[in-house]
Amino acid sequence: MDFPTTPPALPRQPGSIRSVLALGLVAGVATGLGVTLLLCVLEWLGRASFDTIFLIVALFYAWVPVTLVALFGLVSRRFRRKALATLLAMLAAPLAFWLTLDWTWSFRVMALEGFVARSQPLVDAIHAYEKRHSQPPPELSALVPEFRAEVPGTGMPVFPGMPVFPEYRYARLDERPEAGALDWTLCISNIGFVLGSEFAYRPDETLDREDEAFVERVGSWVLLHHD
Repeated sequence: MDFPTTPPALPRQPGSIRSVLALGLVAGVATGLGVTLLLCVLEWLGRASFDTIFLIVALFYAWVPVTLVALFGLVSRRFRRKALATLLAMLAAPLAFWLTLDWTWSFRVMALEGFVARSQPLVDAIHAYEKRHSQPPPELSALVPEFRAEVPGTGMPVFPGMPVFPEYRYARLDERPEAGALDWTLCISNIGFVLGSEFAYRPDETLDREDEAFVERVGSWVLLHHD
C-alpha cells in the first residue's frame, strides 16, 4: 500500500530584485534623514560646531569602505543582490541628507533666538550706561555693580579651542559711526560649524542684505560670515 509522501521543500528563493532595491532605497533614505535629524538636535542644543564636523567626517569614512565593498560584491553572483541594495542605500543616504539639510537652519534659529533672549538684559544695561554717562562702557565689567550684578555668560556651550563661545566679545569703536548706528559692538564668533562667522548685535538695518557678509537677521542681531 502506497502512502502519500510529502513533497520535498523547495529551496528558499531570494527576494526579487525590486524588493531588494526597495529595501536599499528605504535604508538609504532613512539613514540620510536620521543624520539630518541628529544635526537638528545638535543645532537646537547649540552644539553644532565640532560635534557636526566629527559626525560628517566619521560618516564619510564609513561611507567610502562600505561603497567599495559593495562594488566588489557585484562581481560575486552570490552577493550581487545585497551589493546592489547596499550601493543604492549608499547613494540614497547622502542625497536624502542633502535635500533635507535646510531643516537644520530652523533649529539653529531656535538656538539663536534663545541666545538673543538671554542677551537682552546685557544689551539693556549697555544702553542704560550709555544714556547715563553719554558714552558706552569701556568694557563689560564697567556695568558692575551699577547696572548688572555680574557680567553674564552667553549660555552657549564651551568648545575646545573656541573659548569665545562662553563669553561675549565687546568693544567700543574708535571712530564715530554714521548717525543712528552704534559706537560699540557685542557679538560671539564661529556660530555652528562655519568658522569665520559672527553673530552680532546690530539693531540698525543698514547692512542687512546689502552687506556681502550678511547671512540672516534674528531679532536685533545679525549672523555674518566673513571670508
